[in-house]
Amino acid sequence: MPGSLPYFLPGVPPGEQLFFFAQAAEQSPVSMVITQQDMTIVYVNERYSRLTGYKPEELVGQKASILKSGLTPLKTYQDMRTTLAAGQAWRGEFHNRKKNSDLYWEFALISPLKNQQGEITHYLGLLEDLSERQRTVTIFEYMANHDSLTDLPNQVYFQAQLERALAARSAQSPQLAVILLDIDRFKIITETLGHSPGDGLLCALAERLVSALPKNMLVSRRGGDEFLILLPGIEHFQTVVKTAQQILTLFQEPFQQDGNRVHLTASLGISLAPEDGSTVQALLQSADAALYDAKDAGRNNYKFFKLKNFPESFERLSLENDLRTALERQEMRVFYQPQVSLDSGKIVGMEALVRWQHPQHGLLAPVHFIPLAEETGLIVPLGLWILTMACDQCRTWQKAGYPPLRLAVNLSARQFLQPELVESILHILMETDLEPRFLELEITESILMKDINMTILILRWLKKKGIQIAVDDFGTGYSSLTYLNRFPIDTLKIDQSFVRDCPNNSDNATLVSAIRSLAKALHLRVIAEGVETAEQLEFLSGLRGEEIQGFYFSRPVPPDEFEQLLRDGKQLPARIGPESSPRH
Repeated sequence: MPGSLPYFLPGVPPGEQLFFFAQAAEQSPVSMVITQQDMTIVYVNERYSRLTGYKPEELVGQKASILKSGLTPLKTYQDMRTTLAAGQAWRGEFHNRKKNSDLYWEFALISPLKNQQGEITHYLGLLEDLSERQRTVTIFEYMANHDSLTDLPNQVYFQAQLERALAARSAQSPQLAVILLDIDRFKIITETLGHSPGDGLLCALAERLVSALPKNMLVSRRGGDEFLILLPGIEHFQTVVKTAQQILTLFQEPFQQDGNRVHLTASLGISLAPEDGSTVQALLQSADAALYDAKDAGRNNYKFFKLKNFPESFERLSLENDLRTALERQEMRVFYQPQVSLDSGKIVGMEALVRWQHPQHGLLAPVHFIPLAEETGLIVPLGLWILTMACDQCRTWQKAGYPPLRLAVNLSARQFLQPELVESILHILMETDLEPRFLELEITESILMKDINMTILILRWLKKKGIQIAVDDFGTGYSSLTYLNRFPIDTLKIDQSFVRDCPNNSDNATLVSAIRSLAKALHLRVIAEGVETAEQLEFLSGLRGEEIQGFYFSRPVPPDEFEQLLRDGKQLPARIGPESSPRH
């Protein structure tokens, strides 16, 4: 008769079968849930209750989505709904959250339940907790991808991540860098101290590298005394240089091993994509070749592969000779990148950035010649030329009636150490008729900490003359907060490596928020570098940041294009977020 229970259990009266099925469901070793068509839970068994941590009465009447962690791909739910709507059973995996907030994976078999007219009325879910299996898989994956001595990612993992980073690049994407580190004369150390102390030194170095370098940089052990570091998304060549210098600085403090103070040095070989290769193998070979050059040059330094090999027909000597005459032949160009207020949306400043219009090789970015200029000392006259051109251009725009802007110009370590630095800067300001208050000099944290007393003295002289001071790429160096308030600085520039992932990376988001709070406490301006997306802008706006700089608003452009930005009055859209108000 319609609605009667099928006779499944021989010898059991039909009236008692429902009790047996209910007992079977309650005592099942498999988690079981029944929902209505709209996924409202109407029944869970004891096993399901133990799995999720919810009592049955807490779940009945709730939507099954109460367990969603937000980490299951949207496509999984779409496939499930499509399959069930077609009257078929669906199999798949969910990432869910228990009542105590623990996350777990579960395998699900969900079947439609139909009435005698063939209409779907409910869904039955049979679920299996995959946490233990997942833990086992995770352990094996971890062992396969990590070095057993240092616990760092191994070369297998590094190459996979490098390949992924290369695949993610596009024609407009920033560069990425590979740094190969080799400890100098490590074999002699292990022969003297023994292999066990040698292993201890490798572990100590691994800890220093991981703790000192930004989290977006991948540190791995290649094997022996070699380490690999991946720097993704490099917009400015100086970021690579600063990282290499920072790594070498880590070796200044001796290592403690079995009561002995051990002094180590290292050599670094650096390759860049795409200049030095577009494949994993090519970049590693280029880094190897650059490391050989660093060793050959006396160790305890770093070398770039491309300085010798890019372009292929471009020999180093020829490049150096061309660079020495580039200023005389008026081949250098100064580009400008806007700095924009998050409050008004308007351009309030600009950073001067150099380019080389080479007669044979076209427009070269700093990545192709600044390292050589640093090595040869040519950075000093080049830096003064950039400062002169930029100050003159800034004053020209002021005379043309455009709103006065702050001009940011980088100072290299070599420039900062010049005895006549202050005198040269003041002379340029006088010749270009630019008021000192419109000039902001950018220096790195490494310069700040090199000779603290001398640095404070020089910066005070500059500040006394009305010049502003900014700390560039803040967060990537090693300045002490104890000393930070002793320096007469005006601005902190948050490094683009932290800004890039701040909407999705909680560590970077926390760091950016902390820098903003620190700056506010010290009454400093904050500029976030490398802002490329609306999501990054929204995050920074939510923190009530002050200024941004990056491709989202404008790339570095030549003077005529920058002037067009001023002429057009280009500005950011109205502030994103709950405190938005239209701009007029």
